[in-house]
Amino acid sequence: MTSLKTWEVDENSALKAEGIGAIPPWFAAQANEPLGEGMAVNRFDFSAETEQRLRIAGPPTLSISMFFDGAGSLSIDGGRPLEIRPGTTVLYHANRPTVGEDLIPAGARVFCLDFRYEARLLTGLGLAALPVLIRGFATDCSVRDVLLLGRPTSTALEAVGRSVLACRLTGTARQVFLKAKALEALAWLIAEIDGAPPVATLPVPAERRRIEHAARLLVERHDEAWTIPLLARTVGLNEKKLKSGFRLVIGRTVHGHLEAARLDAAARMIEDGARVIDAAVAVGYTNPSHFARLFRRRFGAAPADWRRGMLMPDVVRPASLMPDEQARLRDSD
Repeated sequence: MTSLKTWEVDENSALKAEGIGAIPPWFAAQANEPLGEGMAVNRFDFSAETEQRLRIAGPPTLSISMFFDGAGSLSIDGGRPLEIRPGTTVLYHANRPTVGEDLIPAGARVFCLDFRYEARLLTGLGLAALPVLIRGFATDCSVRDVLLLGRPTSTALEAVGRSVLACRLTGTARQVFLKAKALEALAWLIAEIDGAPPVATLPVPAERRRIEHAARLLVERHDEAWTIPLLARTVGLNEKKLKSGFRLVIGRTVHGHLEAARLDAAARMIEDGARVIDAAVAVGYTNPSHFARLFRRRFGAAPADWRRGMLMPDVVRPASLMPDEQARLRDSD
């Protein structure tokens, strides 16, 4: 039996104040924004110097958590851990209070945006019971009537998350904007799952490993002239399985993943002091205006502004690849 203290959070995922004693550093890294009408948005950015384990008790809720960076696991008492990694969306749904354990390994950073929806809001939307959400999720760590599910973050959901992180509105305007984005995130998730294939159609483990290998190749060798036929031959898959598997396992197309890898590499070069034009050319863009347009779409700022460090600290940096808006700039996928 665990000896960890159990910390209780409210419907907004904020730590309850009564008798809490010394607050774990984990909670200090969390920014909670209650939105009213049964919704909240939370931003979590934490780097663990030592391994962090935390038992958390929470009320009935639905949460959509997008991990932009991170490593570790989440679990519900009685269930197996759900591993988290960059580019993962985790859905949690319970109609009753639950207790679980979160783990962040030493040296890991977790950057997460979390939308919360109270039971009363879900009832009003006709979504009080969501067992069908198991369909379309690659990882299921649920326990009886409590859902804990993981899947690659989609293009549409990441776009919602990035717009929230980039929002500079204040006061009532910010509240209205964030409420709209919270509902948009919920709408996209439901729409995506409605059209998603059953989990049984996901690639078998051997094919999944080849697809993940292909994704790593595009990141590590993003400066090479990759084509789908060449990548398929390199990892030992046929083109059809590579393209369909990329969408299911990685959460975007081959072209979108390569586009993101090149833009992320350019952003790191600009942060390190490279001229914008030099960074663009180094990753394969000879048209500065085209590069600037793609860069702004991915990071929410012009390359020159990124170099000057004008972004607020809460905007995610390209420490790891995530599904992105470039997915609609398709090649033959």
